[in-house]
Amino acid sequence: MRYHLYGADQKLTERRIVNFQKIIDFSYADDGTKFVMSAVQEGQTDIFVFTAASNAFEQITHDVYDDICPRFIDHSNKIIFSSNRPDDTLKMGGDFHKMQNHYDIFEYNYATHSNSLRRITNTPDVDETSPMEYGNNYVSYLSNENGIVNRYIASVDSTISFVDTAAHYRYVVHSFPVTDYARNIVEQDITNNLKNYTQIIYYKGKYLMYDDTLSSGPGSFTPNLLYNTTFMAGMIAARKKKMLDDSLAAIVKKDTSTALIIKLAPITFIQSPAITPTPKDTAPKKLTDTLKVNPAHTPVDINDYSFDNSAPTQLKITVIQTPTVTQVQPQPIRIVNAVPKDTAKHDTSHGRKHVLERNNYHVSFLPDYVLTQIDNNFLNQTYQPYIAVNGPSYQQPSVGAHLKVSLSDLFEDYRIEGDARIAIDLSTNEYRFAYSDLSKRLDKQIILYREALLGINDNGYTIKTYAHQATYLLKWPFSEVARVEGSASVMEEKTVLMSSDLNSLEQPNQYDILPKAEFAYVYDATIPVEMNIYYGLRAKVFAQYFRDLGGPNNNVPGYNMFVLGFDARYYQKISRDLIWANRISGGTSLGQEKLLYYLGGVDGWIGPQFDQNINVSQTENYGFQTLAVPLRGSPENIRNGNNFVLFNSELRFPVFHYLINRPIKSDFFNNFQVVGFFDAGTAWTGLTPYSNDNALNETVVSAPGNPITVTLSTLQDPFVEGFGYGLRTRVLGYFIRFDDAWGINNGTIAKKPTTYFSLSLDF
Repeated sequence: MRYHLYGADQKLTERRIVNFQKIIDFSYADDGTKFVMSAVQEGQTDIFVFTAASNAFEQITHDVYDDICPRFIDHSNKIIFSSNRPDDTLKMGGDFHKMQNHYDIFEYNYATHSNSLRRITNTPDVDETSPMEYGNNYVSYLSNENGIVNRYIASVDSTISFVDTAAHYRYVVHSFPVTDYARNIVEQDITNNLKNYTQIIYYKGKYLMYDDTLSSGPGSFTPNLLYNTTFMAGMIAARKKKMLDDSLAAIVKKDTSTALIIKLAPITFIQSPAITPTPKDTAPKKLTDTLKVNPAHTPVDINDYSFDNSAPTQLKITVIQTPTVTQVQPQPIRIVNAVPKDTAKHDTSHGRKHVLERNNYHVSFLPDYVLTQIDNNFLNQTYQPYIAVNGPSYQQPSVGAHLKVSLSDLFEDYRIEGDARIAIDLSTNEYRFAYSDLSKRLDKQIILYREALLGINDNGYTIKTYAHQATYLLKWPFSEVARVEGSASVMEEKTVLMSSDLNSLEQPNQYDILPKAEFAYVYDATIPVEMNIYYGLRAKVFAQYFRDLGGPNNNVPGYNMFVLGFDARYYQKISRDLIWANRISGGTSLGQEKLLYYLGGVDGWIGPQFDQNINVSQTENYGFQTLAVPLRGSPENIRNGNNFVLFNSELRFPVFHYLINRPIKSDFFNNFQVVGFFDAGTAWTGLTPYSNDNALNETVVSAPGNPITVTLSTLQDPFVEGFGYGLRTRVLGYFIRFDDAWGINNGTIAKKPTTYFSLSLDF
């Protein structure tokens, strides 16, 4: 996780926050040097205070209870938060079985770091969240006490409890509702300096934001009379019934010391007349928040009062004490289930509140980033056409300049990307354009791509292939970590014979049309910890279909090709940033044309080596070719075929970041990693790697002018392994990989390691 700081020089600085799985909420102190946050660490949600200058944090709570919605109050001397803890004492660990099923408001004295909290609310089966300072000695929070989330105000006062050698105080908290809404308040935020507050209410399928000014003073507060919803009334009745059942159970056990006999009259529900909205009530209007009477001025009947906040519920109990058992003479209970008024529809505040005006949103694009770098990877990882002249070969991407511009609108619903990769020879350039529509759950994307490749045909002439591809991609997420995606594309290949003599000059251009369809399932539950360090699992399973339609001056008949593949990676945390990464991948191709896999090498290899001595099966009709990497310790094409399977295992150790428990300014040392790895894999033709159809087991020996051809059949181990060590770091913004690997071929370990320099991430 990262956060950004703007200094006095208007310079943006990026900082990392480590050792947390998730930050749920945070709020800055008055001076802006610290912020209090509710974060998940080792599966527990606790309160932390993070200092920006030192990039260090201080843990306030450390237990199994959930602590959320922290805010600084009282000039940042105290922290108020919501928690489901059972008591007001801070201690390590806690008891999971004592965790409450509701949230109460607590106050922590950050100035004295006292282990005793001050409890602001204590309401069973009621959640109080989003506590915020509402002026001096007043706190605002959200509560669903009547079944609907409304705003409440709590005033904290102190009084002398007793006096001995010094005065001892006890604190008294008065809380009361100040809104009476028919809909929940989803969120609230209060800015005391600006005397303003905002709130969000969900209405007619939309989240509406309201803003208003704070009341002038505590004397303007008046408690609202809230009616319980049917759901909340049922919960209250069920809770009282449970109390009665527990009391009766105690009497059955003859434990009269705690027994309380209550005879309840039948419960009568009285439904008030329904409110019929008028046409002008169809749009939300201004909200009623506070009235003008102090709750302290409200008279209290000391002979008839209850601690139950449900005002419409009347329960009067007369207790008669006897030496044996306590008898209670009940009064009939009436629960009035009134329909609460919708203050979002009825304006009773004389025009003081107002709804934020709705303005038309005009889509306009702003740059996200501009990228300029040097790399040696293709912009679009498509398959190359298979052209075999004097043995197999693979068109390696040369080092070139990569330019990329990304634009998006304000809400990031639409994105435009443009790429250009300029090769050193200025002949094999690539261009890519993408437009993404992310406004709905179904993501849509259009991609246009052009590339140029150089090769040699069977007659030894240089050919240049131009590929133009258009792709339409759809993505449907099932959840935050899983999705399915499908795409349809069409590619036109234009093959030009470069003129070197009269014969080549007269050769016409050839064209080929290749439709393609792909379907994939993607699962990604990884958590990026730092560069090249992850936790969790991610996988992809895909199926592709190609159709070779041929074209003008191309006598190739229409061929079908099916490609199936998978790639699964799991990153296991060992200790902090030290992880064990494993990957297994594979693929196969079927149909009249097939895909040829070259096994060996690494991705983004600078100065790659290709072994042309490994035969390619002449019985298969290959239309395309690609690399199956990484298999370190061997060159590319150590094995080939229309099937492959590959396993990789790495132990990644970020040395300096692991050993130094403080921020590291040097980008080189901050991303420096030592890696130990093991690779194993094979590629084959036929049913199994040990099939006789595998071209690896046959060697053809012939001589020019000699009509005799000799075919040697041998049995070789189809699996190749490699092991070694590597170094990783970032230099000038490039993530550079260095590997030394010893290959194992036919059970023989190479005497000297193969060295790899590459520009790529992960495996």
